[in-house]
Amino acid sequence: MRKFQDAILIVCKHHGSLIEYSRLLNRLGFFGLVLCSDEEEALSRVNAGVGFSHLVYDGFNFDADGCVILRKLCTRGQEIILLSEATQTQYLAMRQWAAEGDASVHIMQRPISIPRLIKILNVNLDFSAEQFYRESCGMAYVWECSSL
Repeated sequence: MRKFQDAILIVCKHHGSLIEYSRLLNRLGFFGLVLCSDEEEALSRVNAGVGFSHLVYDGFNFDADGCVILRKLCTRGQEIILLSEATQTQYLAMRQWAAEGDASVHIMQRPISIPRLIKILNVNLDFSAEQFYRESCGMAYVWECSSL
């Protein structure tokens, strides 16, 4: 079960999406959000001592630079959610990297699957996830039970 003081670091270049992430995660009970519009801002926050239990990295690139940034951002035991298109090779390499670093990596594609996000974040809702989906608007969400 998650702690209410858990913070989520969100890296996304699109300011409108940052607002939507904030709205979505607030609705799920996460209020400690660190919103960053680029990797440099996220690194400066981490270097300043900002801690987080989850990282949502929207638009992650599976190139050498992206992986170096991810290594600098993450420490042991964090849940990492990457929104990106990934090949099978990239997916397996990222899973191996996560296992070596005692982290958990989840690679998601857009649109965001709310049931999968709820499962990853280990959220206990006081309302149904389906009701949450129906009430959500803005970002492209998808209700796919098969994605769990």
